[in-house]
Amino acid sequence: MFTQPEVEWDDTEQEWMRARADWRENHICPLCGYPKEYCQAPETEFELAEPKRIRCHITTRLRDAQKAYASLPTAKPEGLLWVPEFRQ
Repeated sequence: MFTQPEVEWDDTEQEWMRARADWRENHICPLCGYPKEYCQAPETEFELAEPKRIRCHITTRLRDAQKAYASLPTAKPEGLLWVPEFRQ
């Protein structure tokens, strides 16, 4: 008996995803996530208030662990994936 796998998304859904990807690529800044028309406008440079500093504690802990590991004499950090684990 022959079976044929179904496509995960139909043609309409695929077009939605292509349109979304195109919109993000052409209208959203890859650095800050805001619309390019705001963040890349020359006048924004002078209107922007001092940004808030909010710490990501996961990133802080991961960077501390990476530095500690890299200081070991036999460390080979290249290619390692660092995955946070939460204690219960």
